[in-house]
Amino acid sequence: MPGPMAISIVIAVIVLLLLAAVSLTLRLLRSTGRWIPWAIFPVAIAALAVWQSVTLYRVATGSFSPPPDMTTAMFAAVTTSLLVAMLYRGGQVLTGMRQANEDLRRSQQTLSESEERLKILFEDAPDGCYVMDLAGRFVDGNRAAEELIGYPRGDMIGSSFLDLQLLSAEDLAAAAGALSVSATGEPIGPVEYELRRKDGGRIMVEIRTYPVTIEGESLVLGVARDISARRQAEKGLREHEARLLNAQRVAAMGDWLWQIETGELSWSEQTYALFGLSHDEFDQTFEGFRKLVHPDDMGLLEDRVDAALKGRREYSVDHRIVLPGGETRHVHENGEVTRDELGEPVSMVGTVIDITERKLAEEQIRDLNEELEERVRKRTSDLEAAVKDMESFSYAVSHDLRQPLRTINGFVQLLAEDVAAALDPSTRAHLDRIREGASRMGQMIDDLLQLARVGKAGLSREEVNLSQLARDVVSDLETSDSGRSVEVCVQDGLTDDGDEGLLTVLLQNLLGNAWKFTAGREAARIEFGARRVEGRDTIYYVGDNGIGFDSVYAGRIFGAFQQLHHANEFDGTGIGLATVERIVRHHGGRVWAEAAVNEGATFSFTLHSHS
Repeated sequence: MPGPMAISIVIAVIVLLLLAAVSLTLRLLRSTGRWIPWAIFPVAIAALAVWQSVTLYRVATGSFSPPPDMTTAMFAAVTTSLLVAMLYRGGQVLTGMRQANEDLRRSQQTLSESEERLKILFEDAPDGCYVMDLAGRFVDGNRAAEELIGYPRGDMIGSSFLDLQLLSAEDLAAAAGALSVSATGEPIGPVEYELRRKDGGRIMVEIRTYPVTIEGESLVLGVARDISARRQAEKGLREHEARLLNAQRVAAMGDWLWQIETGELSWSEQTYALFGLSHDEFDQTFEGFRKLVHPDDMGLLEDRVDAALKGRREYSVDHRIVLPGGETRHVHENGEVTRDELGEPVSMVGTVIDITERKLAEEQIRDLNEELEERVRKRTSDLEAAVKDMESFSYAVSHDLRQPLRTINGFVQLLAEDVAAALDPSTRAHLDRIREGASRMGQMIDDLLQLARVGKAGLSREEVNLSQLARDVVSDLETSDSGRSVEVCVQDGLTDDGDEGLLTVLLQNLLGNAWKFTAGREAARIEFGARRVEGRDTIYYVGDNGIGFDSVYAGRIFGAFQQLHHANEFDGTGIGLATVERIVRHHGGRVWAEAAVNEGATFSFTLHSHS
C-alpha cells in the first residue's frame, strides 16, 4: 500500500500533466482558431487525472484495494504513460499545424504577389483595359482606358457606354449584343467601333471582350486599342492604290509578278486590259504569256529574261504582242528579280506599258527625218550653187565693174586737165561730183566684197589682244585726220578668243563710225571697254558723244545700205554695220545699239554663243 509521500508525488505529476495539456490546447487554438477537435485533449486528460486522483485517494483511505498482481505504483505508471503519450501526440499535431500554417502563409504571400503583378500588368498595359459587369457598367479601368475615352476613373466606374455617350446608337446595339455573348462565356472580337471622347473628338477603336470571374462574380474584361492611325494609313493606302490604278489606266501601264519556280504569272487588271484578255482567257503562267509574244521577238525576249535571271543586266525590253483579234501592239517591260539568301532567283516583279503610239510616232519621225535629210541635201546643193553664183558675182564685181569705173575716172581726169582753163566753175563742180561718185562706187564695191568674204571665210580662232587692235585702229584714224583732236580711251588688258583679221575689220567699222559722227563736237570723246556680268560672257562696247540717232531705228541699222544720215552730211556706203553684225554672228555672239539724238551712241557686242 503506497504511503502518503508517493501519493503526493503522483498527484503532483498528474497536475503538471494536466497543465501541460491545457497549455498545448491553448496553443493549438491560437494556431487554428477552432475549439473542436482540440478541446477533446484537455477534457480527456482532465478525466484521466481526476480518475487517477480518486483512485489514489480510495487506496489511501482503504476504500479501494488494487488487484493482487498490480501495485498502486504500477497503476500510476500506466496512467502516467498514457498521459505522456497523449501529450507527445499533441506535440506532433502542433508541429504539423505549424508547418501547415507556414505553407498557408507562403501560399497567401505568393497569391498576393501574383495579384500585385496582375494589377501592375493591368494598370500599365498599353491598350485600354476595363472590367464591366453584366449590366454594362464599368467596374474598373486602367490608365490607358482613361486616356482613350478622356474620362477619369472616378467618372468611369459605375457608368456605362450609354451614360458616358461613348458610342453611337448603332454601335451601342452592337456592344450590347457582344456583352450578351460574353455573358455566356464566349470571347468576342475584335470588333471596331467609333468612340466619342469626352472632349468631343472621335477615334476608331478595336475591342476584344473576355468572360472572367472575380471573387465569384461573373464579369467581362475588355481590351480596347486605338486604331485611328491604322485606319488613316489604310485609307491613305487605298487612296494611293486608287491613284496608282488610275495612273496605270491613263498611262496604259500594268504590273505583273512572276513566281519563277512554279511559273505562275499574276497580272493586274490593267495588264489584262492591255493584252485584251479576260481572267478566263489567260492561264496565268509564263508559258501562257510567251504564246502572246510576236514570234519574231521571242528570241530577244528570252535573251533579256536569261540575262536578268543570271544578274547580267536589269530586265528591260521592247517587243510586240499579238492580241486575240490578230492586232499587233508594241509594249515595253521593266522588271526586277528577287533572290533568296543563296542568290538564286525566286521571283520577278515588273511593269508593262503600251508603247504602240510611241513606236508609230518614232516611225513617222524617222520618215520625216529621211525627208528632211533629203530636203537638206537639196537645199545644201542649192546653197552651194548659190555660193558659186555669189563667187561668180563677186568676181564680176571685182573685175568687170571696176574697169568701167577706172575708165570714167580716167576720162574725167583727162577732161579736167585738157579743158580746165575753158571750164566755168559750175562745169568743174560737175566733174568733181562725177569723180566723187565713181570713187564712192568703188568704195561700195570694196565694202560689198568684204561683206561677202565675212560669211564665206572660216574662223581662225586664237587669243586676240583687243586693246592693242583698238589702239592700232585709232592710230590710223589720227594719221588720216590729223587736224582733229579727239579724246580716245581704250581699256587695258582686253583679250578674247576670235579671228584677228575679222575683229580688226569690226573695230575699224565701229571706231571709224564713232570718229566720223563726233566730227562736229568740240570735245569729242570715244571709249572702247568691256564689262563682265556674272554667269555671262564679256560684253564689249564702243561709245561716243557724237550726234547719236533716234533709238527707234536701233533695230534696223545693221542691215545693208541702212543710213540714218544724209550722204551730204556724212560719207559712207551703209555696209559697215552690216559687216559688223555678220562678223559678230560668225563668232557666235550678238550686237546691239543704244543711242539718243545729240547724246551719242554705244554699240555693244559679245563674241560667244552663250552670252
